[in-house]
Amino acid sequence: MANNIDNLEYKINAALADDLHTHLSNCSGSFTPELSERVNIATYAAKIAANAVTFEAWDDRSLIGLIAAYFNDDAHICGYITSVSVYRDYKGKGLASTLLRQCITYGKKNDFKEIFLEVNKLNFAAIQLYKKYNFEQKNKQGDYVVMHLVLNNSNGNFDK
Repeated sequence: MANNIDNLEYKINAALADDLHTHLSNCSGSFTPELSERVNIATYAAKIAANAVTFEAWDDRSLIGLIAAYFNDDAHICGYITSVSVYRDYKGKGLASTLLRQCITYGKKNDFKEIFLEVNKLNFAAIQLYKKYNFEQKNKQGDYVVMHLVLNNSNGNFDK
């Protein structure tokens, strides 16, 4: 891996369950609390591979950035971001922003009304990222903040 963002490839739904498992295992420690303390990563990766839309950043053959979102709530026409992760060496280079823009665009193009997510209240960097893209706090559930973005009212300006 060269850590050069100019050579990255962005893909949608290209990762296999093994790719997701490797990526999530490598990023587990950057979650608050650590991802492996909350879920069985192999089971979670398989669930994402089977049911989520994945927005991916690849450096050569390594999945180095990921947003996984469920866009399967046809009754309420809501999406739900279940995972956002970037390899440590690539943080601060705009990957999460690029992937989040792709996710929001996907939701709009597919006529979803809202996108929801939960983030640990101590994960200030993630909360700031979501606020940058007009996500607003909806409520709190224990140590987590539920945030949402109303897609039909959000402006399309992602160049903040």
